[in-house]
Amino acid sequence: MNPSVGYPISFWLLPRRDDAAHYQARIDALARRFNTPVFAPHVTIGVSSMRPGAAGATPDLSGLQQSLVTLGAALAPLELPAQAIATGASRFQCVFVTLPTEPVVRLAQRLSGPVSACTDAPLIATAQAHLSLVYADLDAAARHALAASLSPPPPAIRFDRIAIVTPGVGRTDFTDPARWQAGEAVALTGVP
Repeated sequence: MNPSVGYPISFWLLPRRDDAAHYQARIDALARRFNTPVFAPHVTIGVSSMRPGAAGATPDLSGLQQSLVTLGAALAPLELPAQAIATGASRFQCVFVTLPTEPVVRLAQRLSGPVSACTDAPLIATAQAHLSLVYADLDAAARHALAASLSPPPPAIRFDRIAIVTPGVGRTDFTDPARWQAGEAVALTGVP
């Protein structure tokens, strides 16, 4: 790992445990069907980076984690309407549930100050809020057929935690979901 290259950090919004169980079952079934990676249901709030630790080690995230704990006490859980099942052009947006982006961008703005104070780059907010159902390299026709075959999502997804996710030891990108490492999830306990 080159020390001049930033170590990527992702910030995830995690569904409430019962909603997470529903989506995990869907993700697991699609992963088995397409022989693709299993991953935790989440919405990426945004990404940033830090300098790697000594000898390219994972940077110390304890200050960032503490900032999230403080912020989590001020943020209320979110309920976002699940708008539709859609497809995208990338492996990581193969088939997904669309969500309104504005509430996630507002959350990214709240995270921006604490993140910038602890990282080497500003937080870049997600461009399209979504919860992926499968990470696969399918052609457009296969993606659309898969999306059309899936039952519609429940009307809303409730989110009550945030987590810091890194690409894993010795990694400088998020290309291998099996190596991703999530920090301890922080509860959103604020009052709406």
